[in-house]
Amino acid sequence: MEEYLKLWGHCREAFERDSSWERAVRLSTGMLLCLGRHTVTGLITTTGGHAKDWSADYRVFERERFDTKKMFCVVRRETVDRLEADQPVVTFMDDTILKRRGQKVSGTSWHRDANGPKFCCNFVWAGRYLQISGALPEEDRPGSCRGIPFLLKHCPIPKRPSKRAPDSDWDAYWKLRDSARISVKGAEAICDLREGLDNESMGGRQLVVSVDGGYTNSSVVRALPERTTLIGRIRKDAKLYARPEDDEPVRRGRKRFYGRQLPTPEDIRQGDEEPWQDVDAFSVDRTHTFRLKVVRNIRSKIAGERDLCLLIIQPLRYRLTKKSRLLYRDPAYLICTDPELDVSRILQWYLWRWQIEVNFRDQKSLLGMGESSVRTAKSVEKFPELTALSYAFLQLASTAPGVAANFSGHLPKWRGQTEPGRMSTGMMITEMRNAVWGLAVNGKNLGHFVNRRSATTKLLKFRPDLETAVLYAHR
Repeated sequence: MEEYLKLWGHCREAFERDSSWERAVRLSTGMLLCLGRHTVTGLITTTGGHAKDWSADYRVFERERFDTKKMFCVVRRETVDRLEADQPVVTFMDDTILKRRGQKVSGTSWHRDANGPKFCCNFVWAGRYLQISGALPEEDRPGSCRGIPFLLKHCPIPKRPSKRAPDSDWDAYWKLRDSARISVKGAEAICDLREGLDNESMGGRQLVVSVDGGYTNSSVVRALPERTTLIGRIRKDAKLYARPEDDEPVRRGRKRFYGRQLPTPEDIRQGDEEPWQDVDAFSVDRTHTFRLKVVRNIRSKIAGERDLCLLIIQPLRYRLTKKSRLLYRDPAYLICTDPELDVSRILQWYLWRWQIEVNFRDQKSLLGMGESSVRTAKSVEKFPELTALSYAFLQLASTAPGVAANFSGHLPKWRGQTEPGRMSTGMMITEMRNAVWGLAVNGKNLGHFVNRRSATTKLLKFRPDLETAVLYAHR
């Protein structure tokens, strides 16, 4: 808890008033302690503010009382400071949807349901968000990392005008729709992150962004800023080209970017021209040996004149049970915008991309990112951002140097004698609940945590109420 509040102390400059900062800390702590639905009312009740005026807590989100860009800067600075001097900043980017019920909630529209059955395309009413998480390597588990949210951006789809709307409205709509594509928003987010690292005296570090196939297109790859490398997945039938040869005859017109057409990634995998090589990488709590083919200095129309590196990863064999037959996953085809990068790093950094899926699961299921009962534009934007910041501060505080990384609670009997490989987010929340509610049971508050800002000596005081939190969860 002390490390958690220390990180919040570094965010004082993002608030205009001390009172707004105290409310944000109290609501953020309530997200980790809440036992019921994570609405604003639930956070107020969990932190013992149910008997007071609640309008000021809602205005923290509605009136935009804090600057999330400055707060995410604190997260990035704390994460990068724990990296080695020559280590690049490895990040992962993906988008997600938060389901909502109200038709008048700002920024919501119909989206495809990723959890729907494969034989039917379902649609849900939700809001769309883009997130970039950074990799924080774990010292006690070589090859493993944790995902720390670096950026969260609300990416709504523009509202379609009516059929009787004038042509000017339709022209404006088509322009807004093109600029609101998630790949365009992803390219803007990468540029913002690169600019933020440069402004935070971290411009000397290389930025690596690992994405899935939805962002491996010309909108993202051609807009990459300097000192930025992208690792993404491509189709098995993608068109690839060799570099133009230097001895080609001079022709009129623009300079050629592409040479002869190469076989597709699937044909290269099935062919014998490129040899297979074994590379070790950490995944699923242990080190696996992957077989892959590497083709360097190729080009694609999604990257223009930029040279690429192609990786073809053979699927891993696995069994559903000890007595079942061997099964195979689908092969993976990756491209990297740095053709000279080591193959083992490309593979490992792409495998780390799964951590952003873990972030989405924890933020939704444990911290209730999509459970807020707000509908104004600023509230819909700020509440998920505060949830992502609370999750980032929890991860950084639980993995800070000098903090015990062992779970002090009792594991269930079905876990057996095997200890967890690392502390999960649920275990971190349990540890914080034990620390905070231990003070609440003893009749104390959080006043002994000193505010480290030199401009004021006012203490952070609020009483986490265990009784109201339990009653709110079971009402």
